[in-house]
Amino acid sequence: MMEENQVLNKFAPLICFASLVLIAAMTISCGSSSSATKATCTGGPYDMVGDWGLLFNDSPYETWAGVINTAGLGIFFKSNTTNLVPFFGSEIVIPSITGACSFSENLTYYVTPAWEGGGEVYSDPVQATVQSGPAIRGTITEGTGSDSFLGLPQSVLQFPFTPTALTSTMTMLDESSPVADSVTVQVIPSGTGNSADMTLSGTDGLHCNVSGTFTQEGSNAANLNVFDVSLTFTGTGCQVTGTIQGLGFESQYDYFFTLSSGTFLYAMSGNSANVFDFYPQP
Repeated sequence: MMEENQVLNKFAPLICFASLVLIAAMTISCGSSSSATKATCTGGPYDMVGDWGLLFNDSPYETWAGVINTAGLGIFFKSNTTNLVPFFGSEIVIPSITGACSFSENLTYYVTPAWEGGGEVYSDPVQATVQSGPAIRGTITEGTGSDSFLGLPQSVLQFPFTPTALTSTMTMLDESSPVADSVTVQVIPSGTGNSADMTLSGTDGLHCNVSGTFTQEGSNAANLNVFDVSLTFTGTGCQVTGTIQGLGFESQYDYFFTLSSGTFLYAMSGNSANVFDFYPQP
């Protein structure tokens, strides 16, 4: 059972990759960040579009992964690589990471309802600097305390990955849901040329149906692993209802310990704690 202070101190965890921990130990300087004074820096604007991981100050054992899209919207989810991580499926949404060398705004933290004490929504100020590489270093203020974080592209954490339009039968799980309801979906290409656009449709075989699209962003669609996602749920047995809009990406890394291999799809809601994991069936 989770202690109440674990919910309140909500930004203490992050990233388990050893390579990221080593990089985090390096000095990254581009001005300074504090909860009282806006960060100052020079340089930029930097290309921030792509897949990211975040490392927070207190724990090297938990992962937040996500994307920053072409409009500067950043959505990140808390993953579960050990099957023991509390509050996996929670989300952080930062509205405007545009590539300027610093930003200061409020982020939204959606606590997964899958854990006791979950389901809350928080708004906290974040201030950060951006430097070439690129890399992000910032501070999130919550109440009278604060947490520092480092953001690095996933290309630093994993081998470079080029997305492709899948033709696959996959299982979809809402990793933020307290009920592990799985839906079998068919994924097929829907774009032209080098586009990785996909459509999907499926059912749990009982009372939940899902349909949706993964639409690749950007002018360099042959390799940009950022997708606009729309998922529509119908039926009386779905854990969510209506249409979920957000962002997604492909990966050959399993962020939720499903013990599968192959290519995974991840979709994140832009305004709720709903993280969808699509993993290949055997």
